[in-house]
Amino acid sequence: MPTTELVEIGAGGGSIARRDDMGRLAVGPKSASSVPGPASYGRGGTAPTITDANVVLGKLRPEGFAGGSFALRPDLAAQAVERDVAAPLGLSSTAWAAAGIVEIGEEAMANAARVHAIEQGKDVTRYHLMASGGAGPLHAVRIAEKLGITRVIIPADAGVGSAVGFLSAPVAYEVARTVLTLTERVDLPALAALQDAMAQEATGVVGPALAPGAPVHISLAAELQYQGQGHAVRVPLASPLRSGEDIARMTAAFHAAYRTIYGTDMPANPVELVALSLTAQGDAPPMRAVPPAPPARRAGRRPMCRCSTPPWVRTWPSASMPATRCPRARASTALPGSGGPDHHLRARGLVRRGPPPAT
Repeated sequence: MPTTELVEIGAGGGSIARRDDMGRLAVGPKSASSVPGPASYGRGGTAPTITDANVVLGKLRPEGFAGGSFALRPDLAAQAVERDVAAPLGLSSTAWAAAGIVEIGEEAMANAARVHAIEQGKDVTRYHLMASGGAGPLHAVRIAEKLGITRVIIPADAGVGSAVGFLSAPVAYEVARTVLTLTERVDLPALAALQDAMAQEATGVVGPALAPGAPVHISLAAELQYQGQGHAVRVPLASPLRSGEDIARMTAAFHAAYRTIYGTDMPANPVELVALSLTAQGDAPPMRAVPPAPPARRAGRRPMCRCSTPPWVRTWPSASMPATRCPRARASTALPGSGGPDHHLRARGLVRRGPPPAT
């Protein structure tokens, strides 16, 4: 069954920011969850979160959140960040504290990708970054910048990607059994009986969930390792293991897979068959085509703090931002030909270019 390996980290929109016991800014793993949620939800939450930090920085449009179903409270977000982060850390700017919260959260996300890529022997800069989830696209560009990735892909309706995936995924059931024997000593009749029993169990679960007469597809994989090792390598099998030739092909595939992962293999070492897994799967359900949405319209313009990278810009409070001064900021995108990304804000006296402030 095709799957995507997921690496979970303690950083998300609800991750709570705080001053830790060593006097440092820490983000997560404790979360405000959706109930009561971030302080800016106005639903009883008081702890500052990554979402609140994004509200303080102007990255979220308060009146357009969740499809306009409810409005965010920038005032509550700023109060939470000031009370629990800026003041305890001795920061003079709430926006600086918010920028630190977002930066730490994004670094945790980027570092998880780095570690996972290294573990898999991959060069992350050769890949594209796909962002999904409610807040994934909000952080995608900065994470890509940290990783050296040059292209970011944001699918349509990224915020409901998990729901779409659940509805479009085929019905499947996997059975795994431990074998733990040397490949040269495999009991073929016992192994064949084991595979038949696994197939019967899996199809017994998947079959009733499908339409009458719908096909059930069977796939097999083996977990193998060199004798004495404690980490197995998964090898897909083209057919059930019924003969010595099947065992030989499986062993050769293991050597090749091991060489791909670790850069070398040990063909003289005995190989252990650790486990077998069998997956029964139906066809993916048909998905109806949805008419394309009308072109998005610009909802408005507002200053957006970007307190970590040049060019340096100074901003002053406006109606859409908390009453705090951000030492370094960049305005939101303007229309083409308008004279630059902050032209409309300079014209209103909200933004002034200048050198970076002393630190």
